[in-house]
Amino acid sequence: MDFTLTENQRAIRDLARRFAQEIEAREEELEGREDLLQEAFARMGERKLTGMIVPEAYGGAGKDQVSHVLCLMEAAKASPAVGAVAAANHAFYCFPILAWGSHEQKNTYLRPCVTGVNIGCCAFAEDEGDTEPSRVHAKATENSLGWLLNGRKRFVVQGHIASYAVFVAQADGERGGPGLSSLVVRLEGKQGFRKGKVEESLDILASRSAEMIFENVQIPHDALLGRAGEGMDHLKCIQQESWMGIAALAVGIGRAVQEKSLAWVRKRQVSKKSVASDQGVQWRLADMATELDAAELLTLRPAWLKDHGKPYEKEAAMARIFASDAAMRASSQGAEIMGGVGGESSLEKHMRSAKMCQVSMGSSGPAAALVAWNLTKTG
Repeated sequence: MDFTLTENQRAIRDLARRFAQEIEAREEELEGREDLLQEAFARMGERKLTGMIVPEAYGGAGKDQVSHVLCLMEAAKASPAVGAVAAANHAFYCFPILAWGSHEQKNTYLRPCVTGVNIGCCAFAEDEGDTEPSRVHAKATENSLGWLLNGRKRFVVQGHIASYAVFVAQADGERGGPGLSSLVVRLEGKQGFRKGKVEESLDILASRSAEMIFENVQIPHDALLGRAGEGMDHLKCIQQESWMGIAALAVGIGRAVQEKSLAWVRKRQVSKKSVASDQGVQWRLADMATELDAAELLTLRPAWLKDHGKPYEKEAAMARIFASDAAMRASSQGAEIMGGVGGESSLEKHMRSAKMCQVSMGSSGPAAALVAWNLTKTG
Protein backbone atom coordinates (compact mmCIF):
# COMPACT_ATOMS: atom_id res chain seq x y z
CA MET A 1 0.00 0.00 0.00
CA ASP A 2 1.49 3.32 -1.09
CA PHE A 3 0.78 6.37 1.08
CA THR A 4 3.03 8.66 -0.97
CA LEU A 5 1.45 11.79 -2.40
CA THR A 6 1.86 12.41 -6.11
CA GLU A 7 3.97 15.29 -7.33
CA ASN A 8 0.82 17.28 -8.17
CA GLN A 9 -0.68 16.64 -4.73
CA ARG A 10 2.50 17.78 -2.99
CA ALA A 11 2.53 20.91 -5.16
CA ILE A 12 -1.08 21.71 -4.19
CA ARG A 13 -0.33 21.10 -0.50
CA ASP A 14 2.70 23.40 -0.66
CA LEU A 15 0.72 26.10 -2.48
CA ALA A 16 -2.02 25.87 0.17
CA ARG A 17 0.62 26.02 2.90
CA ARG A 18 2.12 29.21 1.47
CA PHE A 19 -1.33 30.77 1.26
CA ALA A 20 -2.02 29.68 4.84
CA GLN A 21 1.12 31.43 6.03
CA GLU A 22 -0.13 34.64 4.43
CA ILE A 23 -3.47 34.60 6.24
CA GLU A 24 -2.15 33.26 9.57
CA ALA A 25 -0.63 36.62 10.46
CA ARG A 26 -4.07 38.26 10.11
CA GLU A 27 -6.09 35.51 11.75
CA GLU A 28 -6.96 37.60 14.81
CA GLU A 29 -8.40 40.33 12.56
CA LEU A 30 -10.83 37.87 10.98
CA GLU A 31 -12.75 37.45 14.23
CA GLY A 32 -16.12 39.07 13.55
CA ARG A 33 -15.01 40.78 10.30
CA GLU A 34 -17.08 39.51 7.39
CA ASP A 35 -15.32 41.79 4.90
CA LEU A 36 -11.84 40.50 5.78
CA LEU A 37 -13.02 36.90 5.75
CA GLN A 38 -14.50 37.30 2.27
CA GLU A 39 -11.32 39.04 1.14
CA ALA A 40 -9.22 36.11 2.36
CA PHE A 41 -11.57 33.66 0.62
CA ALA A 42 -11.26 35.67 -2.61
CA ARG A 43 -7.46 35.52 -2.38
CA MET A 44 -7.78 31.78 -1.91
CA GLY A 45 -9.87 31.66 -5.07
CA GLU A 46 -7.25 33.59 -7.04
CA ARG A 47 -4.88 30.69 -6.37
CA LYS A 48 -7.55 28.19 -7.53
CA LEU A 49 -7.72 26.69 -4.04
CA THR A 50 -11.50 27.13 -3.67
CA GLY A 51 -12.54 24.97 -6.63
CA MET A 52 -10.00 22.20 -6.37
CA ILE A 53 -12.02 19.36 -7.95
CA VAL A 54 -14.00 21.55 -10.36
CA PRO A 55 -12.88 21.28 -14.01
CA GLU A 56 -10.90 24.18 -15.42
CA ALA A 57 -13.70 24.78 -17.92
CA TYR A 58 -15.82 26.08 -15.02
CA GLY A 59 -13.07 28.08 -13.32
CA GLY A 60 -11.69 25.37 -11.05
CA ALA A 61 -8.29 23.73 -10.74
CA GLY A 62 -9.32 20.35 -12.17
CA LYS A 63 -7.53 18.42 -9.42
CA ASP A 64 -8.52 15.40 -7.32
CA GLN A 65 -10.33 15.01 -4.01
CA VAL A 66 -7.13 14.19 -2.11
CA SER A 67 -5.73 17.58 -3.17
CA HIS A 68 -8.93 19.26 -1.98
CA VAL A 69 -8.66 17.60 1.45
CA LEU A 70 -4.98 18.53 1.78
CA CYS A 71 -5.85 22.14 0.92
CA LEU A 72 -8.56 22.29 3.61
CA MET A 73 -6.16 20.87 6.21
CA GLU A 74 -3.58 23.56 5.49
CA ALA A 75 -6.15 26.37 5.44
CA ALA A 76 -7.75 25.29 8.73
CA LYS A 77 -4.36 24.95 10.37
CA ALA A 78 -3.70 28.64 9.76
CA SER A 79 -7.28 29.92 10.01
CA PRO A 80 -10.26 27.77 11.05
CA ALA A 81 -12.49 30.59 9.76
CA VAL A 82 -11.17 30.59 6.20
CA GLY A 83 -10.97 26.79 6.16
CA ALA A 84 -14.58 26.49 7.28
CA VAL A 85 -15.84 28.88 4.60
CA ALA A 86 -13.94 26.98 1.91
CA ALA A 87 -15.24 23.61 3.14
CA ALA A 88 -18.86 24.76 3.39
CA ASN A 89 -18.77 26.57 0.05
CA HIS A 90 -17.62 23.34 -1.59
CA ALA A 91 -19.77 20.75 0.19
CA PHE A 92 -23.04 22.67 0.39
CA TYR A 93 -22.99 24.53 -2.90
CA CYS A 94 -20.28 23.73 -5.44
CA PHE A 95 -20.44 19.96 -4.96
CA PRO A 96 -24.19 19.54 -5.67
CA ILE A 97 -24.03 21.76 -8.76
CA LEU A 98 -20.97 19.89 -10.02
CA ALA A 99 -22.67 16.54 -9.34
CA TRP A 100 -26.16 17.23 -10.73
CA GLY A 101 -26.04 20.51 -12.63
CA SER A 102 -26.24 20.84 -16.37
CA HIS A 103 -23.48 22.43 -18.43
CA GLU A 104 -25.44 25.69 -18.50
CA GLN A 105 -26.03 25.63 -14.72
CA LYS A 106 -22.35 25.06 -14.04
CA ASN A 107 -21.40 27.96 -16.28
CA THR A 108 -23.94 30.27 -14.70
CA TYR A 109 -24.07 29.26 -11.04
CA LEU A 110 -20.85 27.38 -10.31
CA ARG A 111 -18.13 29.66 -11.62
CA PRO A 112 -18.71 32.68 -9.28
CA CYS A 113 -18.33 30.56 -6.13
CA VAL A 114 -15.57 28.34 -7.50
CA THR A 115 -13.38 31.35 -8.22
CA GLY A 116 -13.88 32.89 -4.76
CA VAL A 117 -15.76 35.93 -6.08
CA ASN A 118 -18.91 34.83 -4.24
CA ILE A 119 -19.87 32.35 -1.52
CA GLY A 120 -22.55 29.67 -1.79
CA CYS A 121 -24.69 27.84 0.75
CA CYS A 122 -27.45 25.22 1.01
CA ALA A 123 -30.83 26.19 2.50
CA PHE A 124 -32.50 22.97 3.64
CA ALA A 125 -33.38 22.98 7.37
CA GLU A 126 -36.44 24.77 8.74
CA ASP A 127 -37.83 25.40 12.23
CA GLU A 128 -37.39 21.82 13.36
CA GLY A 129 -33.78 21.88 12.20
CA ASP A 130 -33.91 18.61 10.27
CA THR A 131 -34.52 17.50 6.70
CA GLU A 132 -37.36 15.00 7.04
CA PRO A 133 -39.54 15.53 3.95
CA SER A 134 -42.66 15.87 6.09
CA ARG A 135 -41.04 18.74 7.99
CA VAL A 136 -39.86 20.70 4.97
CA HIS A 137 -42.68 23.12 4.21
CA ALA A 138 -40.89 25.35 1.69
CA LYS A 139 -42.55 25.29 -1.72
CA ALA A 140 -41.26 25.66 -5.26
CA THR A 141 -44.31 26.25 -7.45
CA GLU A 142 -43.89 26.03 -11.21
CA ASN A 143 -45.40 28.86 -13.27
CA SER A 144 -45.02 30.31 -16.75
CA LEU A 145 -41.83 32.16 -15.75
CA GLY A 146 -40.14 29.28 -13.98
CA TRP A 147 -40.39 28.57 -10.26
CA LEU A 148 -41.86 30.63 -7.43
CA LEU A 149 -40.12 30.00 -4.09
CA ASN A 150 -41.76 30.40 -0.69
CA GLY A 151 -40.43 29.32 2.69
CA ARG A 152 -38.42 30.21 5.76
CA LYS A 153 -35.08 28.44 6.14
CA ARG A 154 -33.02 28.33 9.34
CA PHE A 155 -29.50 27.32 10.32
CA VAL A 156 -28.16 28.01 6.83
CA VAL A 157 -24.40 27.65 7.26
CA GLN A 158 -22.70 30.92 6.20
CA GLY A 159 -26.05 32.13 4.91
CA HIS A 160 -25.26 35.59 6.25
CA ILE A 161 -22.44 36.04 3.70
CA ALA A 162 -23.75 33.90 0.81
CA SER A 163 -24.67 35.24 -2.62
CA TYR A 164 -25.93 31.93 -4.03
CA ALA A 165 -27.92 29.05 -2.52
CA VAL A 166 -29.16 25.57 -3.23
CA PHE A 167 -32.80 25.75 -2.06
CA VAL A 168 -34.49 22.50 -0.98
CA ALA A 169 -38.29 22.46 -1.20
CA GLN A 170 -41.41 20.54 -2.09
CA ALA A 171 -41.82 21.03 -5.85
CA ASP A 172 -45.35 21.69 -7.05
CA GLY A 173 -46.36 21.78 -10.70
CA GLU A 174 -46.07 19.89 -13.96
CA ARG A 175 -42.43 18.93 -13.30
CA GLY A 176 -42.91 18.53 -9.56
CA GLY A 177 -43.12 15.16 -7.89
CA PRO A 178 -43.20 13.37 -4.57
CA GLY A 179 -40.37 14.18 -2.20
CA LEU A 180 -37.98 17.09 -2.11
CA SER A 181 -36.33 18.92 -4.99
CA SER A 182 -33.23 21.12 -5.21
CA LEU A 183 -33.12 24.45 -7.00
CA VAL A 184 -30.25 26.89 -7.38
CA VAL A 185 -30.81 30.59 -6.64
CA ARG A 186 -28.78 33.76 -7.10
CA LEU A 187 -29.67 35.72 -3.97
CA GLU A 188 -28.26 39.18 -4.62
CA GLY A 189 -30.92 41.67 -5.59
CA LYS A 190 -33.60 38.99 -5.69
CA GLN A 191 -37.02 40.52 -5.03
CA GLY A 192 -38.87 38.78 -2.19
CA PHE A 193 -35.72 37.41 -0.56
CA ARG A 194 -34.25 38.63 2.71
CA LYS A 195 -31.89 37.41 5.37
CA GLY A 196 -33.20 37.10 8.89
CA LYS A 197 -31.65 36.33 12.25
CA VAL A 198 -27.99 35.36 12.34
CA GLU A 199 -27.43 32.53 14.78
CA GLU A 200 -24.47 32.87 17.12
CA SER A 201 -22.37 29.80 17.87
CA LEU A 202 -19.35 28.65 19.86
CA ASP A 203 -17.03 29.31 16.97
CA ILE A 204 -16.07 32.48 15.13
CA LEU A 205 -17.77 34.05 12.13
CA ALA A 206 -17.23 31.18 9.70
CA SER A 207 -19.55 28.74 11.45
CA ARG A 208 -22.41 31.15 12.06
CA SER A 209 -25.65 30.36 10.36
CA ALA A 210 -28.52 32.54 9.26
CA GLU A 211 -32.23 32.53 8.62
CA MET A 212 -33.38 33.00 5.04
CA ILE A 213 -36.88 34.14 4.06
CA PHE A 214 -38.28 33.55 0.57
CA GLU A 215 -41.56 35.26 -0.26
CA ASN A 216 -42.68 34.76 -3.88
CA VAL A 217 -39.10 34.69 -5.15
CA GLN A 218 -39.18 34.12 -8.90
CA ILE A 219 -36.40 32.05 -10.48
CA PRO A 220 -36.08 30.68 -14.05
CA HIS A 221 -37.12 27.26 -15.35
CA ASP A 222 -33.54 26.04 -15.58
CA ALA A 223 -32.95 26.49 -11.84
CA LEU A 224 -34.09 22.93 -11.03
CA LEU A 225 -31.03 20.87 -10.08
CA GLY A 226 -31.18 17.35 -11.47
CA ARG A 227 -34.71 15.96 -11.52
CA ALA A 228 -37.68 16.79 -9.31
CA GLY A 229 -37.99 14.53 -6.29
CA GLU A 230 -34.25 13.83 -5.98
CA GLY A 231 -33.70 16.28 -3.13
CA MET A 232 -33.26 13.71 -0.36
CA ASP A 233 -30.69 11.82 -2.40
CA HIS A 234 -28.88 15.11 -2.96
CA LEU A 235 -28.85 15.86 0.76
CA LYS A 236 -27.43 12.45 1.62
CA CYS A 237 -24.55 12.97 -0.78
CA ILE A 238 -24.01 16.52 0.46
CA GLN A 239 -23.85 15.17 3.99
CA GLN A 240 -21.10 12.68 3.26
CA GLU A 241 -19.16 15.33 1.33
CA SER A 242 -19.49 17.69 4.31
CA TRP A 243 -18.28 14.95 6.68
CA MET A 244 -15.07 14.70 4.68
CA GLY A 245 -14.65 18.47 4.86
CA ILE A 246 -15.27 18.58 8.61
CA ALA A 247 -12.68 15.84 9.13
CA ALA A 248 -10.12 17.81 7.10
CA LEU A 249 -10.83 20.96 9.14
CA ALA A 250 -10.45 19.00 12.36
CA VAL A 251 -7.07 17.61 11.29
CA GLY A 252 -5.86 21.12 10.45
CA ILE A 253 -7.08 22.50 13.78
CA GLY A 254 -5.44 19.64 15.67
CA ARG A 255 -2.15 20.17 13.82
CA ALA A 256 -2.18 23.85 14.79
CA VAL A 257 -2.60 22.90 18.46
CA GLN A 258 0.17 20.33 18.13
CA GLU A 259 2.59 22.90 16.70
CA LYS A 260 1.70 25.49 19.32
CA SER A 261 2.17 22.92 22.09
CA LEU A 262 5.58 21.88 20.78
CA ALA A 263 6.72 25.48 20.45
CA TRP A 264 5.53 26.18 23.98
CA VAL A 265 7.34 23.31 25.69
CA ARG A 266 10.56 23.98 23.78
CA LYS A 267 10.83 27.56 25.02
CA ARG A 268 9.36 27.05 28.49
CA GLN A 269 11.61 26.21 31.42
CA VAL A 270 10.81 25.21 34.99
CA SER A 271 13.69 25.25 37.51
CA LYS A 272 16.12 25.77 34.60
CA LYS A 273 14.86 22.59 32.99
CA SER A 274 13.05 22.47 29.64
CA VAL A 275 9.42 21.41 29.90
CA ALA A 276 10.04 19.37 26.74
CA SER A 277 12.22 16.98 28.75
CA ASP A 278 9.38 16.06 31.11
CA GLN A 279 8.27 12.50 30.39
CA GLY A 280 4.62 13.16 31.17
CA VAL A 281 4.57 16.02 28.67
CA GLN A 282 6.32 13.84 26.09
CA TRP A 283 3.66 11.16 26.47
CA ARG A 284 0.88 13.70 25.94
CA LEU A 285 2.58 15.04 22.82
CA ALA A 286 3.13 11.50 21.53
CA ASP A 287 -0.55 10.63 22.02
CA MET A 288 -1.55 13.85 20.26
CA ALA A 289 0.73 13.18 17.29
CA THR A 290 -0.43 9.55 17.02
CA GLU A 291 -4.12 10.44 17.01
CA LEU A 292 -3.69 13.26 14.49
CA ASP A 293 -1.67 11.06 12.15
CA ALA A 294 -4.43 8.45 12.35
CA ALA A 295 -7.06 11.15 11.77
CA GLU A 296 -5.23 12.41 8.69
CA LEU A 297 -5.01 8.93 7.17
CA LEU A 298 -8.69 8.29 7.93
CA THR A 299 -9.56 11.56 6.20
CA LEU A 300 -7.48 10.85 3.13
CA ARG A 301 -9.08 7.42 2.73
CA PRO A 302 -12.58 8.56 1.62
CA ALA A 303 -10.94 11.16 -0.62
CA TRP A 304 -8.90 8.44 -2.32
CA LEU A 305 -11.96 6.21 -2.63
CA LYS A 306 -13.94 9.01 -4.27
CA ASP A 307 -11.11 9.70 -6.70
CA HIS A 308 -11.22 6.05 -7.73
CA GLY A 309 -14.99 5.97 -8.20
CA LYS A 310 -15.67 3.84 -5.13
CA PRO A 311 -18.33 4.32 -2.38
CA TYR A 312 -16.98 6.43 0.47
CA GLU A 313 -19.94 7.22 2.73
CA LYS A 314 -18.92 4.92 5.60
CA GLU A 315 -15.30 6.05 5.44
CA ALA A 316 -16.31 9.72 5.42
CA ALA A 317 -18.46 9.11 8.52
CA MET A 318 -15.57 7.37 10.29
CA ALA A 319 -13.20 10.21 9.44
CA ARG A 320 -15.68 12.83 10.68
CA ILE A 321 -16.13 11.05 14.03
CA PHE A 322 -12.50 10.26 14.73
CA ALA A 323 -10.89 13.46 13.41
CA SER A 324 -13.24 15.83 15.25
CA ASP A 325 -12.74 13.91 18.50
CA ALA A 326 -8.96 13.88 17.94
CA ALA A 327 -8.95 17.67 17.44
CA MET A 328 -10.95 18.17 20.62
CA ARG A 329 -8.62 15.88 22.60
CA ALA A 330 -5.59 17.67 21.16
CA SER A 331 -7.04 21.01 22.27
CA SER A 332 -7.67 19.65 25.75
CA GLN A 333 -4.17 18.18 25.96
CA GLY A 334 -2.72 21.44 24.68
CA ALA A 335 -4.53 23.36 27.42
CA GLU A 336 -3.05 21.04 30.05
CA ILE A 337 0.44 21.20 28.56
CA MET A 338 0.40 25.00 28.35
CA GLY A 339 -1.30 25.45 31.69
CA GLY A 340 -4.47 26.90 30.23
CA VAL A 341 -2.76 29.85 28.56
CA GLY A 342 -5.32 30.71 25.89
CA GLY A 343 -4.85 34.24 24.65
CA GLU A 344 -1.18 34.15 23.74
CA SER A 345 -1.40 30.77 22.03
CA SER A 346 -4.86 31.22 20.40
CA LEU A 347 -5.77 27.99 22.18
CA GLU A 348 -9.26 29.13 23.12
CA LYS A 349 -10.12 29.75 19.45
CA HIS A 350 -8.88 26.30 18.45
CA MET A 351 -10.84 24.64 21.25
CA ARG A 352 -14.03 26.34 20.09
CA SER A 353 -13.32 25.40 16.48
CA ALA A 354 -12.63 21.77 17.44
CA LYS A 355 -15.91 21.60 19.33
CA MET A 356 -17.76 22.97 16.29
CA CYS A 357 -16.26 20.16 14.23
CA GLN A 358 -17.81 17.71 16.69
CA VAL A 359 -21.29 19.22 16.49
CA SER A 360 -21.47 20.52 12.89
CA MET A 361 -24.18 18.84 10.79
CA GLY A 362 -25.60 17.55 14.07
CA SER A 363 -23.58 15.55 16.55
CA SER A 364 -21.51 12.49 15.66
CA GLY A 365 -24.67 10.41 16.16
CA PRO A 366 -25.81 10.23 12.50
CA ALA A 367 -22.30 9.41 11.32
CA ALA A 368 -21.90 6.74 14.00
CA ALA A 369 -25.29 5.25 13.14
CA LEU A 370 -24.31 5.01 9.49
CA VAL A 371 -21.04 3.28 10.35
CA ALA A 372 -22.86 0.83 12.63
CA TRP A 373 -25.46 0.11 9.94
CA ASN A 374 -22.73 -0.64 7.40
CA LEU A 375 -20.97 -2.96 9.85
CA THR A 376 -24.08 -4.89 10.86
CA LYS A 377 -26.06 -5.12 7.61
CA THR A 378 -26.30 -8.53 6.00
CA GLY A 379 -26.49 -9.65 2.42
